Amino acid sequence: MADSLPLADVRVIDFSRVSTGLHATIGILAALTDAAATGVGRHVEVSMFDTALATLTNHATAALMADGDPLRNGSRHPPIAPYEADDASDGQPIIAAATSWGAER
Repeated sequence: MADSLPLADVRVIDFSRVSTGLHATIGILAALTDAAATGVGRHVEVSMFDTALATLTNHATAALMADGDPLRNGSRHPPIAPYEADDASDGQPIIAAATSWGAER
């Protein structure tokens, strides 16, 4: 089903790679902490697929709870709205306010 949401002119970041890197960093720091305490090294392994699945929790829940097929969100993030690209004279800036206090400003 098509919708009328325009495509935002924003750079796309491969979030699953960024998140996997974050998980790898946490694993490496935990292994280094353990190695400092025990003198034993560790093997750190992360899965991009598992990380991507974990980052889809909000979207999967929304899709399962929807009455029909979910529509595209574009750059919008419904749980922490307002958060989306907006039209301006020089492009489409994204202004994020994670609290109602921030949104009022």
